[in-house]
Amino acid sequence: MNFINIILGIILIILIIIFIGLFLGLRISLNLNKKGMNITGFIHIILFEKIAIIKKEFPDENKEESEEVEEVENTEESLKENYNKIKPVIPDIKQTLPYFYNFLKKSLKSIEINKFYFHIDFGFSSYTETAKLVGYFWSFAVIPNTLIKSCSLSACPIFTNPTLDFDADINIKIKVINMIPPLIQLITKKEFINLLKGIRVMNKNEG
Repeated sequence: MNFINIILGIILIILIIIFIGLFLGLRISLNLNKKGMNITGFIHIILFEKIAIIKKEFPDENKEESEEVEEVENTEESLKENYNKIKPVIPDIKQTLPYFYNFLKKSLKSIEINKFYFHIDFGFSSYTETAKLVGYFWSFAVIPNTLIKSCSLSACPIFTNPTLDFDADINIKIKVINMIPPLIQLITKKEFINLLKGIRVMNKNEG
């Protein structure tokens, strides 16, 4: 599967979950660790503290061996290709950050964050490209790290070999009816609309 489509799919799922949570309230528990091609952990999304909407364990013990994900032959080439695809929308993402900050600040009362830990190890063989992309991550991470005491977003540049590993431990409860006004404010901003347009153009060019 294409990396960009996977990311966009994840974003769409998160937005749908948030939409449901606006009215019903959800608890999201996620603990994932990726090293190389190995992923361990779980994802639980619980409605009303009882009803499991998603309950996924990794690795999937019921998965047949023939269905296992094949290892990417050239990690660095794949990472560079995906980075180049995202590059055109990076300026729009940077312009949207102040509005995302405002959205996050106004939404904090609607989200009970018990733990939000995410660490990524990332690297190209190119020192410059590695430093640039990790710098973008650090620029974004400072917003939630500053606003939320229980939040820890971090990244470690890897200059020795192409790498994309992560470790995540997240436990949050969304009671987010109050998130509707700031969410509307965010998605109606010109900068955010330009970002969506940029992503749309990127997908069209890819297709």
